[in-house]
This record gives sequence, structure tokens and C-alpha cells, in this order.
Amino acid sequence: MSYTKFTAETDQLMESKISLEDKKNDLESKVETLRIEKENKMPEIKDLKKTCQSLESEISSLNKQQAMLRHNHEELKMKCKDFKKKQIEDKQREKDVEIECERLRSQIVHSPGRFEAEVRGVVWCSSAKR
Repeated sequence: MSYTKFTAETDQLMESKISLEDKKNDLESKVETLRIEKENKMPEIKDLKKTCQSLESEISSLNKQQAMLRHNHEELKMKCKDFKKKQIEDKQREKDVEIECERLRSQIVHSPGRFEAEVRGVVWCSSAKR
């Protein structure tokens, strides 16, 4: 290899080195800018973390409350179902009582005089048979 060839390669490597150093410096500058931005935003980040913790705590509390309400809802549904069943049973009992009342009303004597005459007739028939 010749001296000029080595010199050309060296020049090319030096240009590459300079270019890479420039990129490195740019990147270091960007990193420093980002670090400063991060430091400036740290109070906001801390506030947001506190807000998140507060919201997580509230969500947990609301989830517990929802579970309790869901349980109460299920209990109330069961009670409602029981009340409806009892209502149906009570309506059936009421119908049965009305039927019994009608049966008993049909046995009520509306004319006591006529009833007494019928009883006397039955007594007279039974005494005449003896």
C-alpha cells in the first residue's frame, strides 16, 4: 500500500471521527436538555403520582361500596321475591275465605219464622212416627 492511500484512509477516518463526535455532542446536548426538562417536571410528576394514589384509593373504596350495594341488592331481590310469593299465598287464602263465607251465607236462615215452622214440622213428623 502506498503512502497516499494510507493518507486518504486516515483522512476519511478523521472525517468520520469528527462527524461521530459532532453526533455525540448533539446527543449529549439533547440528553442534558431532557434531564433539565425532567427535573423541571418532577414537581408535576410527584403531584400526578399523589393524584393517582388518591384516585386508586377512591376507586378501591368505591369498589367495596359497590360490592356491598350489590349484596344488599341481591338480599332485597330475595325479599321482594318472598313478598310476592306471600302475596300470592295471601290472595289464595283470601279467595278460600270468600268461598267459605259464601258457603256459610247460603246456610244463614233469612226467615226465622219459616225455619221454626219447618223444625216443628220435622219434630211433629218424628214424634208421629213413634
